Amino acid sequence: MRGVVPFMVAIAATSVSLAQIGPCLRPISEQQIIAMAQSKMSDRELRASITNCGIDFSPTEAALVRLRGAGATSVVLVTARRKGEQQAWDAIKNTTSSRPLQEFLQIYPSGQFAKEASELLNTALKIEEAERLAKLQGMTLVQARQEVADLEARILKLTRESEESRQAALEKLDAEYHAQREEAGRLKPKDIFESDVDYAERTAAAKRTVDELDRKHEAERQRIAENGSDELAAQSGDLKRQLAELRGRKYIIEGAKLEFVDYDANQERLTARLDGEEYWFQIPRASARDLYGRWPTVRVAQAFEENQNGARDIVDSSEGKTVYYPGIPKRSARVEFLPNNCPSFAADGQLATFNPDSDCEMHQLIRGSDSRSLVHRYTFRVTTKVHVTITADASRGQQRFTPLLLLYDQEFVNFATGHRLSLTEAQIEIDLNPGDYIALVTSAGRTGGQYVLELKKGDQ
Repeated sequence: MRGVVPFMVAIAATSVSLAQIGPCLRPISEQQIIAMAQSKMSDRELRASITNCGIDFSPTEAALVRLRGAGATSVVLVTARRKGEQQAWDAIKNTTSSRPLQEFLQIYPSGQFAKEASELLNTALKIEEAERLAKLQGMTLVQARQEVADLEARILKLTRESEESRQAALEKLDAEYHAQREEAGRLKPKDIFESDVDYAERTAAAKRTVDELDRKHEAERQRIAENGSDELAAQSGDLKRQLAELRGRKYIIEGAKLEFVDYDANQERLTARLDGEEYWFQIPRASARDLYGRWPTVRVAQAFEENQNGARDIVDSSEGKTVYYPGIPKRSARVEFLPNNCPSFAADGQLATFNPDSDCEMHQLIRGSDSRSLVHRYTFRVTTKVHVTITADASRGQQRFTPLLLLYDQEFVNFATGHRLSLTEAQIEIDLNPGDYIALVTSAGRTGGQYVLELKKGDQ
């Protein structure tokens, strides 16, 4: 009877797996395949089990390495991978979502269904992009802010999970390293039968082992950190791109009340009352006439990031494309207490320097708050209607700062405020009618700074 026991144990260990060759109760797990491989089941039986019953895991490279380590042969691994690919493809071949297709191609980049999956993925991406743009076009500011909050929460969650995973991997690595280092550094004392040369060689060998452990440990820590950063970047990259796009767009203000007040055809300036406050909008005459004819349908938008001047836009989507006409509150569009004796500078592309001891100081009313800055004044004349680009670049000198660029007419009515190209550059692009204009460059408070102002008209 003693010879029967091992046989019965072997049968018990593999009975569930062998039963899979007949009627299948469920797909085979990775652990079952490992058990079957270790039980020396024949390749024919193992492949038959996989083919008939399927598998319940993804045959990634890591999973195949584990199966190979348990004794599975190459033909078994190929069978498992092909079966897994077929199952995965059958599950997603009718999908219209890009995510499962991308995940499929990551595991089977050159598999038997890779071409079909790639074609489906391209179609899915085009559909999703069209849906995304349509969603953005109809999104209100309130909806955009909620979307941004959701994206930020998802990015934060991914960041925390990545950090926790990285920390766990490092702690495991450090624990294994310290145990190995302690073992490698445990040197037996020299005994009476060991020569000095032998002992020295043994000591040196132990040191080389410890040094190699140190080197591998540091390299592995670096690899874990880099892999964690790369994985987080891959996982959050699309979310961050969506976030940047949402923050950079303008959105309809739901429920905004806009009343027509007046239109100055000479300056092509429309005055409207927005929720009780008067705004100036720059709108060409023909467009203004058209908007006036359908005023009840006119909508108002604002940038996601609030402009310091409280800028708003009238939105025109009547021609199948969206046009934004910029406007600012009248209360933030005037400069007071700018001395009349302020010198005018030439926009000659030369380096200009603010001097706190001699330059004029500007007192500006911005959204009800006082702001005092040093100011340089540039005057220029436009004789025909022309497109003008004005750039204040504070990156070329040693005293760098963030410039504020403003454009006014002779009545000091603000036409435009420069948008930032970078922390040291501001720019205004605008179509101007004939007349005299003033460009102002202000410093950061009453401190010094150096910059270059460039003024280009038309195709200059």
